[in-house]
Amino acid sequence: MIRRLLFCLFLPVFGACDDGLGPRFWDDTPDTLLIHSVSRSEYVGLASAVDLSADPVTPLPIEVPGLTAGWDFALADEGGGLVLLPGSVVPGTASRARIALLQGGDFDTLEEAPRDTVLFSATAVPVRSDAVYVIRSRRANCGFSTGYRYAKVKPVEINVARGTLRFAVVRNPYCDDRSFVPPDED
Repeated sequence: MIRRLLFCLFLPVFGACDDGLGPRFWDDTPDTLLIHSVSRSEYVGLASAVDLSADPVTPLPIEVPGLTAGWDFALADEGGGLVLLPGSVVPGTASRARIALLQGGDFDTLEEAPRDTVLFSATAVPVRSDAVYVIRSRRANCGFSTGYRYAKVKPVEINVARGTLRFAVVRNPYCDDRSFVPPDED
C-alpha cells in the first residue's frame, strides 16, 4: 500500500520528460556578444560585464545599482591590453566565478570544461586571439538548489584601441554540468 502511494506521488516526476518539466534541451550554436572596457569612463552605462546565469547569456553595465554581484566576468584595461576579470575580483562579494585560459584550445571541438580546478583563475586573465576561455559562473539558482554554470568563450574581435571585445559564447544551462554538448532530443 505504501509503495503504491509513493509510486503515485512520484509518477509525475518520472513521467515529466515529455511535458516541459523534464530535461531542458538547448543547442550549442554560439551567441556573439560585445562588451566594453569597464576601465573607460566613456563607456559608463554600456555593457562591460556578462551574466552567465541569465537566460539568455546577457551583457550588462555593471554600474547599475544592485548589480554589484550580478555578473560573472567583465572586460578591463590592464598593462596596455585587455583582460577578463572574474566577478570574484570585486571585494566584498561572495562570487566564486573563475576563468580558465586554454591557450591553443579549439572552441569548436571543446566538449567539456576542465575538471582540474587549478586551471581556473580568480584574477585578471589576458584577452588573446589564440585562446579559448572557460568561465565558471558565480553560484546560480538551479531550481531547488544552487550550482555553477559553465561557458566557453572565444574572442572574435579584440579592439584594444577602442577597449571592446566581440566574442562567441556557448553556455550549458544546467548547473554543475561541464559539458558543452547538448543532450540528444530523442
